[in-house]
Formats: sequence, structure tokens, C-alpha cells
Amino acid sequence: MAKNAQPVSNPPVTLTEDALKALMAEVRAEALAERDAVDKADSAAQMDKIVVRNFSKAGYGQVTPRVDTKRSPNGWRKAFE
Repeated sequence: MAKNAQPVSNPPVTLTEDALKALMAEVRAEALAERDAVDKADSAAQMDKIVVRNFSKAGYGQVTPRVDTKRSPNGWRKAFE
């Protein structure tokens, strides 16, 4: 410790129990919202992979999910023939 160093003072606690609970609830809500957004993104990516795999197995060739979609007046099957 230096010769003229002064001790660091501890400020008084100003966070009440209710304020802490409110802060924790806010942080928890933000974390859950972020987790749900990530889960949805992962689910969409997984579903896209499944769609590509299943359409290629069915013989439709290479497809791009959410892009190569069209509907003919005669139904979905006729649109791909």
C-alpha cells in the first residue's frame, strides 16, 4: 500500500429488496424473450433442412424453402409437374 493511499469508502446500500426483485423480474423476462427468439430461429432452420431433405427424396430436385413456392389453380401437385 502506498504511503498516502486513502482507504476506499463503501457507499451506503441504496438498493431495496423490492427494487432488487423488480430488477430480477425484468432481467428474467428479457432472458426468456431472448431464449424464445433463439428457439424459434433454430426451429425454422431445422424445419428448412427437413423440407429440403424430404423434397429431394420425393424427387423434386433442389428446392429453396420459403422461396420456391408456387400454387397453381389445379393444386400443389400440378404446380411441380
